[in-house]
Amino acid sequence: MLKLVNVSKYYYSKGVVTSGFSRVNLEMHRGEFIAITGESGSGKSTLLNVISGLDSYEDGEMYIFGQETSGYTETEFENYRKRYIANIFQNFNLVNSYTVYQNVELALMMNGRKRKEYRKKILDVLRQVGLYKFRNARASRLSGGQKQRVAIARALVKDTPVIVADEPTGNLDSQSAENVWELLSSVAKDRLVVVVTHNFEQAEPYITRKITMHDGQVIEDAEIRKPEEVKDERTAEEHEGRLRFLQKIRLGIRNTFNIVPKFLLLLFIFMFITAAVSIFYSSTLKNNFVEDTSGYNHFFDDADIARIVIQKKDKSIITEDDFSRIMAVPGVGRIVKEDLLIDRTVYIWSEELGVNGNIVAASEFEGQPELGRLPENKDEVFVLLPKTHYVAENGTYERLMKGSFTLELPFGKSNSSPRIVTVCGVALSDMDDWKGRLYVSDELLAQISGAIGDSFSKTELNANGHVLQSSDWDMTNAVIPVDWVESGTALVSDEWNGYYKNYRAKGKTFTVKIRNLYYSDEAELLIKDVYTYRNFKNKTLGMDEWYRGAVFVNVDDYLALFDKGYYQSSVYLSDFSYKDSVMTALEDMGYKTLHVNSNTESYGGNWARLERLITTGMGAALMVTLFLVSYFIIRLIMRSRNTYFSTVRILGGTASECRSLIVIELITVLNLAYAALIGVLYAAHKGYFSNYVTDTILTYLSFRDYIILYLVMLAVCLWIALRYSRQLFKGSAMNTLKAV
Repeated sequence: MLKLVNVSKYYYSKGVVTSGFSRVNLEMHRGEFIAITGESGSGKSTLLNVISGLDSYEDGEMYIFGQETSGYTETEFENYRKRYIANIFQNFNLVNSYTVYQNVELALMMNGRKRKEYRKKILDVLRQVGLYKFRNARASRLSGGQKQRVAIARALVKDTPVIVADEPTGNLDSQSAENVWELLSSVAKDRLVVVVTHNFEQAEPYITRKITMHDGQVIEDAEIRKPEEVKDERTAEEHEGRLRFLQKIRLGIRNTFNIVPKFLLLLFIFMFITAAVSIFYSSTLKNNFVEDTSGYNHFFDDADIARIVIQKKDKSIITEDDFSRIMAVPGVGRIVKEDLLIDRTVYIWSEELGVNGNIVAASEFEGQPELGRLPENKDEVFVLLPKTHYVAENGTYERLMKGSFTLELPFGKSNSSPRIVTVCGVALSDMDDWKGRLYVSDELLAQISGAIGDSFSKTELNANGHVLQSSDWDMTNAVIPVDWVESGTALVSDEWNGYYKNYRAKGKTFTVKIRNLYYSDEAELLIKDVYTYRNFKNKTLGMDEWYRGAVFVNVDDYLALFDKGYYQSSVYLSDFSYKDSVMTALEDMGYKTLHVNSNTESYGGNWARLERLITTGMGAALMVTLFLVSYFIIRLIMRSRNTYFSTVRILGGTASECRSLIVIELITVLNLAYAALIGVLYAAHKGYFSNYVTDTILTYLSFRDYIILYLVMLAVCLWIALRYSRQLFKGSAMNTLKAV
């Protein structure tokens, strides 16, 4: 069955070659109980390791059932051990954290046996070796004799044709040793049992053959008694199998928890790594976000991250129905219809006090006034002030409720005339801004909206064929809306007399034409009267001389030309995470969109980009260092598993199967660590506690980021597992065993 022909084993160390044994010729058969003896260093254990496939050989040929093994790879030797060999060691090589049953079960699992097939067999073998009542006891709690019987039971249940034992009674008392010899003798009746022993006197009553070695040579091969004839010459083909997928999962999870200190250390390390990566990743996103959103835009004063500017692709009016549909889009928080108001700062001032802010419709105010009420009349303003910028600097806000203020609107010449307003109410806000908000009546807002249309339109006046345009330097030919001019008429300068026959403009008509990006329109007005240099104040009811040369029209006529509706508006997101989905939905609805904050310039410019690059690089280097340190710590922790994986390889487990077990164990710990992180974040999300770290993670990590984070940690976990296993299994099973 097993034959060695001129087999030699050599060791190489630092350029020196030593001989384990040389030119051994032996034949061994089923039914034999062979004892290999000799003094220490004679080569008997080395010979046993070669026979069992734990170690390789250099010269000669070893046959198993007539098959040559000299060309075997490490993988083929793994299959060799699985199919033909069962090992019993002096130091038992049990998994101390396993129960007796689990230690025996491990041998069958390595051969791919199904659980339902082997349970009865394991219990029968445990009865055979007298350990049935200890089946659920941990191996670490057994005596030396009991441990050796567990090792024998593990070898028996494997049901291989060859059992090899290296000093199986070396650590046992005489009574336990005698029991082991009797048990091995009974096993040898239908198998080949090869035992290395230094105590031949104990073995002699039981063995059938004695092989003596000296200086790596077989000096004696004597038959002590004739073995019983064995008719069954099976080649053990039926024992070849592989560890099943579900069995890998079972073993991997079992190994995760069977040594509590090891599990807790690994869990702590993975929780630390996961938390560190999460904090670094979310902090990086936060810093980048803050930098990206704290820039400026040359065209838009309000670069709020929630703001999306919209226009219809066909440049038509955005109607109230359109606004209703937009508000129905998930993620839309509010709409500012006249969004040019957002990007213009309006001032109200008196000799003692001034306030600046954005014009907002009174209907959009939310909250309660601190003082007063919302606007009810055209010339009233309600003021919302940021606490930190106005109250401390300008004194108590009650002062705003006293006296009149001049309202200045930066929307072109048509609104450059000062308007006197009063503050009808005041509220305070926690908003972080240097300016406030000025809430006005719908009537005043309409006039302001017309002024906005005027500001981006080109206006031409046609007086009897003479095309007139306003001057950039004064008010000549500027169209100014007033409420004291009759509708359909206008008041013009006496310079217009020169454009008409008989030098008389009064009673004649002229045309106002406007043109802008969205529309063009015109209106014909009657020149109701003409003012001169001398009667300007009287005719204009006290207008400042600055307005000489202007064309004064009725407010309604003015709004009919310039207040055509909303061609550009701003949508504000309820949450920034909706940005992409809202922009996509708006595009599909026929709008052109512009996320203002995505088109800003960083205050730091190129220096800020360089700083970000350096910071990111340093953070990445820190993470790599963390991974490397973690790897060495985890490797130190996992070294406690070297004995386990050596045992698995002895039982026929392949390096690939052992690698899978390591991966499953570490991934299980990773999943628990990641689940712990998610649990902590969920508790913070529900409001059970709050701190800066969890708030940052919750704010800046999206669902996709959590997936990316897990995949990164999974990759690190696999890298650690594969690197550790490569170090552990880089040599033969014997080298792994020696490294323990």
